[in-house]
Amino acid sequence: MHTVTVKFYNGKTLHKSHNVICGKAATAPKNPSKTGYTFTGWDKSFNKVTKNLTVNAVFKESAKSYTVKFYNGSKLLKEQIVKSDKSATAPKDPSKSGYIFTGWDKAFNKVAKDLIVNAVFKPNATTYTVSFNTGGGLKVASQTVKSGDTVKKPKDPTREGYIFAGWYSDPGFKTLYSFSVKVTKSIIIYAKWEKYSNNSKILPDLAEVMENSHADDLILIWIWRDSTTNDFIDKYVNKSRAVHVQSTYTGTIILEATSADIIKYAGINEVQELSFCPRIPDVDEIDSE
Repeated sequence: MHTVTVKFYNGKTLHKSHNVICGKAATAPKNPSKTGYTFTGWDKSFNKVTKNLTVNAVFKESAKSYTVKFYNGSKLLKEQIVKSDKSATAPKDPSKSGYIFTGWDKAFNKVAKDLIVNAVFKPNATTYTVSFNTGGGLKVASQTVKSGDTVKKPKDPTREGYIFAGWYSDPGFKTLYSFSVKVTKSIIIYAKWEKYSNNSKILPDLAEVMENSHADDLILIWIWRDSTTNDFIDKYVNKSRAVHVQSTYTGTIILEATSADIIKYAGINEVQELSFCPRIPDVDEIDSE
């Protein structure tokens, strides 16, 4: 019985060699492999062998694969292996405090190389409403404030029979509101009022009061209050200096006809008090001159 030899090669490597009866078919070995390539078959037929035969494995280049990494800042969200010209699948939209996710910094629908894809954000445009409860005083318009911005301090409101005593964070007037605080939610700011007696008189200009006063009889004590804590921060007795400060003051002046003889000033940022004794001209005296 005549036999022939059939040899199967993978490149230069002999993959298999066996004898076949002439005219019969050879049996192929297990499909060979080659890095970066895909086996497609053999280069010749071996189903009816009549002579010695060398059969070579045939390959085609495999589709290349690339690594795609998705980041949120320095945090790796996802790593994916993608074949050449194929699309990567993005992870769930990431988040960042105070920002809105807007997308990714590069396309990943036809991948042709290793990619690092970064999340892109923009500042959160959320706005909040800041309302002013004037507690019976003239209304103050509410403000729309962007998240992280501060409230613009409004002009002091007025209320008949009362002195404005500042803006507070709570209706119980325990915490003075700080207009340097960043807004992170909708809030209400409350106006505090101090009532003065029925004998109180509003004077248009304190400089006029000083001009018509008997300076020799006047001892002045100027007291400043901190705009945040309302605590006293300075106190001194100085007639000439106090008169100068008074003459340049432009706020609302309230003369309280009380035994303490205290003039209170509703300033923009602070409450100031001026104590003196004993003679103050009556408002009627000033008006009649």
